[in-house]
Amino acid sequence: MIEEKIREAQIRMCYESTPMAQCVTLVNGALVYFFMQSAIEPQTIGLWMAALLAIVALRIVSYLKFRECTQLSANLRKWEIVSLLGAILAGILWGGAGIVLFVPESIAHQAFLSFVIAGMTAGAVTTLSVQLPAALIFISLAIVPLAYRIALTTHEFNLAMSLMVIIFMVMMMVAALRYFRNYRDTLAEGLRREAAENELAQIAYYDPLTELPNRRLFTDHLRRAITSARRHRSLVAVCYLDLDNFKHINDEFGHDVGDRVLVRTSQTLQGCVRGDDVVGRWGGDEFALILTDLDDHHACVVTLKRLVNALAGMPKFDGILYPLTGSVGVTLVGGDIEDPDTLLRQADHAMYLAKRSGRNGYHIFDPERDGDDRRRNVAREEVNLAIDNNQLILFFQPKIEMNKGKVYGAEVLLRWQHPSGDLLAPGKFLPMWETQETMADVDRWVLETAIAQLDQWLNQGIHLVLSVNISAWLLNDATFIGYLESLFNAYPRTRGMIELEVTETRALDDISRISEVMELCASMRVEFALDDFGTGFSSLVHLQRLPAQTLKIDTSFVRAMLEDDNDRNLVKSIIGLGDALGKRVIAEGVETVAHGDELLKLGCCYAQGYGIAKPMPAEEIPPWLESYVAPLSWCQAAESAQIVPLREAVGT
Repeated sequence: MIEEKIREAQIRMCYESTPMAQCVTLVNGALVYFFMQSAIEPQTIGLWMAALLAIVALRIVSYLKFRECTQLSANLRKWEIVSLLGAILAGILWGGAGIVLFVPESIAHQAFLSFVIAGMTAGAVTTLSVQLPAALIFISLAIVPLAYRIALTTHEFNLAMSLMVIIFMVMMMVAALRYFRNYRDTLAEGLRREAAENELAQIAYYDPLTELPNRRLFTDHLRRAITSARRHRSLVAVCYLDLDNFKHINDEFGHDVGDRVLVRTSQTLQGCVRGDDVVGRWGGDEFALILTDLDDHHACVVTLKRLVNALAGMPKFDGILYPLTGSVGVTLVGGDIEDPDTLLRQADHAMYLAKRSGRNGYHIFDPERDGDDRRRNVAREEVNLAIDNNQLILFFQPKIEMNKGKVYGAEVLLRWQHPSGDLLAPGKFLPMWETQETMADVDRWVLETAIAQLDQWLNQGIHLVLSVNISAWLLNDATFIGYLESLFNAYPRTRGMIELEVTETRALDDISRISEVMELCASMRVEFALDDFGTGFSSLVHLQRLPAQTLKIDTSFVRAMLEDDNDRNLVKSIIGLGDALGKRVIAEGVETVAHGDELLKLGCCYAQGYGIAKPMPAEEIPPWLESYVAPLSWCQAAESAQIVPLREAVGT
């Protein structure tokens, strides 16, 4: 594919230079006619000029035909041959000039003719070298006859001048070869980079199973739909759909059938909406839809009924009918519209109400009954009570440098010892606390507690770099930098031993602001890591603008890389991208020794995951550090791969 694109670019550049090349040919032909007509028979020079005009006309016609071609890849060979024939005709034209327009008795005329032919040859190096055979043929046909004709003259410098012409020809051929190689190398590098970015974009923006837009791309579509609705004062519906019986199908018939059901569902949904509407996969058995340009509430209801009925009528594979229905939550957006996150939360809430009402139906969100304010107040009270009653606990998951078997840091993870007695992971409670004031309070507590714990470990001679996840809420707080400085003033020994993690998606939401905060933190020796890297999409320009030192490969890609070539290739691409940009790359989700072996082969030294250690409370870290021994195969894999870390870990 890349080779074909290179050929297309070469032939395109060759033809794009045709108008200028033919103008130069006409000018040089006119000069030859003007200065040589007194020494050449009129019939001879007239025939040569006629040949020149005919060849120029043919080249211009071929150029115009090329401009009309809409299927270049299908006709690439034809246009390469036409270009080569044009170069041959032009070479014969100027080679013929070296024979028929040569004046043996006049050194002045010989010098002028040689100068013109040399100029045309030099021009061929820049216009034809992208198609190397054409350039070499033109140079040979144009120069060799002139060298031969000079060698036949009787003056005493004839052989020396002929040799100089031959040397000039060789120099032009070498120049053409170098130009050709440089152009191909530069073009190939650009195409490979473009292909890599396109591959990352496809992975980052589309669901690999259904090929529907994923969360990030769907959210972009939603923003555009909101903007359009505001401009045209039209009605837009945001739908959140969950398959009711999908877990039963997966458990009863297997994941292969489950995947086929998801693909069929995506096709069914796309068949129920219009071309301007958007269907996306939200994850698992959940889908999201945007219905645009609705005339009224009734039009939305008609589409919802069509969706629910279509889902209830499918799917059937190999003669077996799999019972499946769907529950749809909907929120309607008019002129006074809200942000995408709010709309999606409303649709999600409406979907749960549809399930509560008996499933296989839909529910339209009623803004008057929205309990967001109440939930925010409840969340704030829960956080305050959890902090006051010491219910929040920090766990730590070690991070190691696999090729050295060295523990260099740990990620700080939050747990909630719920009053019910359950120890809850963040996914069970943080979504309920996802408001600016609440999350900022939680982030401050985590930072303060983590830095205090780090100071205690330093007293025990334990040196670890702690990675703390931080929300965009706190990063965007105008007091954050001063707050962080006050923490380091209270615990000065911890400077240079704290790394802040922010998700790739959050970093791109306000890249200018986040970049500014990162640079200010760098002055306090605080580094940043882009968490869940690969689940969003950063262009190279974005990554260069973000002064983050570390990329963290998302757990989902690392966990599946041993079975899924797509995930392995994505992990390999991210490692290569990090190396090219001078960033440390750490892999999350290393659950087995085999994961570590494969990562080391791919050039990744840093890792964390259950295959190394599960998250543990602070008191379990010291004994674990004393007893931990890295797998021998990791050191052997590192030696065989000759891995050299990008740079030493922060603070170690």
